[in-house]
Amino acid sequence: MIVGAALLGLTPLGCARSLALGAAEIDAIRAEDPGLTRVRVYVSRKIVAALPPTTATRSYEVRGPVIRERREARPTHVVVGRRVAGAIVGETAAADRPVLWVSFDPSCEDAGCSFGFVLHETGEYLLCAAPSAEGGATTVYERRARPAKALSAARIVSLADANAVLARTRRGVARTIALMIRKSTRAEERARVERARGHGGGR
Repeated sequence: MIVGAALLGLTPLGCARSLALGAAEIDAIRAEDPGLTRVRVYVSRKIVAALPPTTATRSYEVRGPVIRERREARPTHVVVGRRVAGAIVGETAAADRPVLWVSFDPSCEDAGCSFGFVLHETGEYLLCAAPSAEGGATTVYERRARPAKALSAARIVSLADANAVLARTRRGVARTIALMIRKSTRAEERARVERARGHGGGR
């Protein structure tokens, strides 16, 4: 017969680690944070977004028979490292797939200046759009602003993918940028103690 019970043992397991954000995790977050305003997200790889120049300097000089004109325009490079926290500032859909719009700058509060991540067939939210800018398209690079590291729109699994994502191919493998979260998991193991009374002495 059980004469008593006690809870023994407390085992904390794990620490904060980066995990790819997926649909199940978003549902769990939304239960606690319905508007997804408090959650912070990160990128799986450092990215550089090269925005086209919105203004240009110009000099115009007439020297005798030669007219000298000089124009200079510099693009803006927005660097987002893996440790830079982003906020979700909007939600839309593309081909019936949810798209999260993420801002990495406090001054950006809408989808127009943020990065888009679509829920891909792989189960991850993958980078699919860069901030828009006047004067031309934004080019996104992985880690460094070099032509070899430029990302382009691609269907990475098959041509039947619902949406194209931004990726670059390296050694035949498509490298994408996934949306990540940092999660700390604590598992508590509590042992139930049952003390047996025994059957008593014999005759």
